[in-house]
Amino acid sequence: MTLKVIATLALVTIFIWGCFRLKAHAQASDSPRQKPQVQAKPRTAQVISTSPKARLVNAGQFTFSPVSSADQAASSIPTTASSAVGVDDVAEIIVDSRQKFQKVVGFGGAFTDAACYMFDQLSPQARAQVFDDLFSPKKLGLNLCRVAMGSSDYATHAYSYCDGEPDPEMKRFSIAHDRKYILPSIKEALAVNPDIFLFASPWSPPGWMKSNNSMLGGNMRREYMPAYAIYFTRFVQDYAASGVPIKAVTIQNEVDTDQDGRMPACAWPQEYEVDFVRHHLAQPLKPTPSTLKSGSSTTTTISGVALWARSIPTASRTLSKASPGTVTLVTLTA
Repeated sequence: MTLKVIATLALVTIFIWGCFRLKAHAQASDSPRQKPQVQAKPRTAQVISTSPKARLVNAGQFTFSPVSSADQAASSIPTTASSAVGVDDVAEIIVDSRQKFQKVVGFGGAFTDAACYMFDQLSPQARAQVFDDLFSPKKLGLNLCRVAMGSSDYATHAYSYCDGEPDPEMKRFSIAHDRKYILPSIKEALAVNPDIFLFASPWSPPGWMKSNNSMLGGNMRREYMPAYAIYFTRFVQDYAASGVPIKAVTIQNEVDTDQDGRMPACAWPQEYEVDFVRHHLAQPLKPTPSTLKSGSSTTTTISGVALWARSIPTASRTLSKASPGTVTLVTLTA
């Protein structure tokens, strides 16, 4: 047998083998694929609910039973829902909008130095459109907004309302920085939505009140707590006089960290914050009958973390009775 004949037979053999492979592949493609059979098992979920006596209570368990193929075919559940997870265990969750519990005060954002600076760069027409979209009750309707007392980590630079050497009597206190674009931005937002609830938080006291003499990191010094109470009071009063009522204050943004000294921040030991509120800040912020009668008073709320009350004997009765981990709001009224 010559070499030419052997080569010809080899090519014919390869051709015939290839034809059989193509036919087998076509038959496999035409036959339906079998889905893997997975045994569906009931699933349970822990139900946490609310009650008149507690914010959260254990309401037991709820079992999600597997849905059969027949039930699924008769329902409005898309068939792709079960195939996406590989088993026929799609469950319905029904929300009853008639059941109401806690009232949500609102949703919003923060009037930081950086945000207001950027608002100020817009043309009056563009800014009016943005504020209408953000704050109008007919649009997004943001109605719960925070004001930064001094600079935050979103600011053009680090500043407070009383920079420089120690000034316990707050003779140099001034909100002049905020008058350029922060107060105008807030007032424009209030013009769109007068019902905006404004609360304020400092990221840091003036540097001279802190252990490291800087607004970046560090912690509060007890000796300057009386001065810091004046600082808070002046802020609330001066903002009110400027047409911006502050309805609530918190003592510190992210009270448990100094942010490694990389941004305006201040760590407050638990006892420090409780003592500051009880012995220095509460009384100056409490409205008087005369200010309430004249309409010049701002109802101010102080927030505190009730979890601390478990380890601080001197905490107020309101804090000590609150559930651990909740946030207690102590409203100061005449």
